[in-house]
Amino acid sequence: MRRAVLALVMLASCASPQQAEPPAIAQCREYLLKKLKAPSTYKQIQADQVKMDDGKWSVVIQYDAANAYGTPIRDNQVCRYPDLNDQPDTRKYIDFDEDLVADAMKAAS
Repeated sequence: MRRAVLALVMLASCASPQQAEPPAIAQCREYLLKKLKAPSTYKQIQADQVKMDDGKWSVVIQYDAANAYGTPIRDNQVCRYPDLNDQPDTRKYIDFDEDLVADAMKAAS
């Protein structure tokens, strides 16, 4: 048992360090934190950036945070960016408040 634990510790220490967070995700999170009612309750669940078919980039952050009544909720923040050399151009944004509800309603019907 000790050998198995030691092997796991050694493997973990050899693992490559995590890559730095993409600037578009960091910028989108900063925007999100500014508009939350209780930013100290923010917990990121997942964050991804993807180049869409229209050539623009979408950053989606799924998170948990307390609403104005203190009730924890799970929500998504979407930030859209133009393309610059096959990366999101964080010098400007297209839409930081894209509504996912409309897409969810379309999918449900």
